Amino acid sequence: MIDGASTIHRALRALISINKALPHCASESELMSNVCRLAVDEAGYRMAWIGVREYDVAQTIRPVAYSVDAQAYLDGVEFSWRVGSVDAGPAGPAGAAIRDLQASIVEDVLLESELVPWRSRSIQFQVRSIAAFPLLYGGNAIGVLCLYTSRPDGFDPTDVEVLSDLSGTIGLCCASHRQHSLHIDEAERMSRSIEQTVIAMGELAEVRDPFRGAHQKQVARLCAAIALELGLREDDVRGLVLGAEIHDVGTIAVPADILSKPGKLDATEFSRVKAHVQTGYSLIRNIAFRWPIARMVLEHHERLDGTGYPYGRLGPDLCFEGKILAVADVVDAMCSARPYRPALGPEAALTELLANRGRLYDPEVVDAFATAFKGGRIRNYALA
Repeated sequence: MIDGASTIHRALRALISINKALPHCASESELMSNVCRLAVDEAGYRMAWIGVREYDVAQTIRPVAYSVDAQAYLDGVEFSWRVGSVDAGPAGPAGAAIRDLQASIVEDVLLESELVPWRSRSIQFQVRSIAAFPLLYGGNAIGVLCLYTSRPDGFDPTDVEVLSDLSGTIGLCCASHRQHSLHIDEAERMSRSIEQTVIAMGELAEVRDPFRGAHQKQVARLCAAIALELGLREDDVRGLVLGAEIHDVGTIAVPADILSKPGKLDATEFSRVKAHVQTGYSLIRNIAFRWPIARMVLEHHERLDGTGYPYGRLGPDLCFEGKILAVADVVDAMCSARPYRPALGPEAALTELLANRGRLYDPEVVDAFATAFKGGRIRNYALA
């Protein structure tokens, strides 16, 4: 700490060091914490803290960032920018800065009658002068920066001018971070809304096929287990699960009597069923997912050797998520009863996968399923 340095040098050090740090702060919280730290460690102020303006009944100023000593100095203290009421009490420099939208200076705490309740605390923490600067944005104060020195008259007019400019920059940066967070939150809400709408479409398709029941959700659980075994990132697992939950959405265009037919389908009927992947793809291809969900829907019946449908694409041309979905889909289909056959069971499904590992099904995905299955990490299925 270099609190004894000349005030102009101190203010300029604050301006330079904080301005250098501002562009590198990833969040409003990080920005405020760095401002307080640099104000003490680099510029030499005794203490520093930042409070944000709340619009509650008490019109609170809530401290959100502070230097080490300031945290103890503020302990148990309540700040308000409340004005115009006889019971409001002294606003102090922080409240005055927010109220008046300009710097508020206390040249000597020990001589300021309004701050008598602070004298013992000020002596304890070696505080003599205080300067509070509003963090301005859009003609309003979103918060306040408070700086302290251990000498009286610690802020001359040039100091105040430099630090007022700096606080204005801090206010703009804080507002920018808030706007960015709002955009992220709104984008996430929109994404969730779209996901729920698409999932509802998938559920509607299942309602039309009582023999399939919760097939898509079962496949989604299998996909999640395989993905975790493969070590996929959490966000990638989320996309995979969403794709699995709607992978048969295209069956909504398949006549119900074909879906529930107890006997073998003829060629025409089977071609109608196979068309569900293209129908599903058409329904969702224009939705701006950040995962390849449309391709998952389109490719989950493709096979590595090109014998699948709808296009007979080879393994290198298929997305990895689709390969996971293909394995999960086969497992649940074989483990579930169909109008034309009883459930074949999990051992039959595992035998099918291992027999065609590397030919029809991706070997890495098959191995991940087998490992999770044998290790008891596949729910709702048990070895016979």
